[in-house]
Amino acid sequence: NAGENRGGVLLAACGGSTHSSPSATNAAARGFPVTITTAGRRVKISQRPRRIVSLSPSATEDLFALGAGKQVVAVDSDSTFPKNAPHTDLSAYRPNVEAIAKYRPDLVVITDDINHISEQLSKLGVPVLLEPPPNNLIGAYAQLAELGAATGNTAGARRAIARLAPARSEEHTSELQSHHD
Repeated sequence: NAGENRGGVLLAACGGSTHSSPSATNAAARGFPVTITTAGRRVKISQRPRRIVSLSPSATEDLFALGAGKQVVAVDSDSTFPKNAPHTDLSAYRPNVEAIAKYRPDLVVITDDINHISEQLSKLGVPVLLEPPPNNLIGAYAQLAELGAATGNTAGARRAIARLAPARSEEHTSELQSHHD
């Protein structure tokens, strides 16, 4: 279940404890390869992305909030924030695989799989992370955690989540633990 995986990713992003050996901890610090499960899909990301294309205004904002802005090479025409994002005429509503491929992405983030763009990009060897709009705050925090894991910015994701809910982070962690059990 994607919701259960989201809770697990979010719990880790919020500072949930894990038990591991020092060598496992070193491997986890590098964080790759990583497999993210979202919207019922498993996406394997072999190495830390350096050329991200975002076709989602909310993902664009999240990527910059968690510290992945320098990894973003192109954002869609509807991504208006932050101002320093690499704005393009790419369309999330009419995605064009050739136009996206011109940016040589090693990760593409989408909100909706219009025209089966994820399948088309996957044929080119480009991982696609589908992040539909969240249904609630836990879902929003989970997306931040997933983007943090996918981009190698888990610490930035934890900070972004803490900034969004500093007074409620303990309550959210407890709620996530109950979802994860």
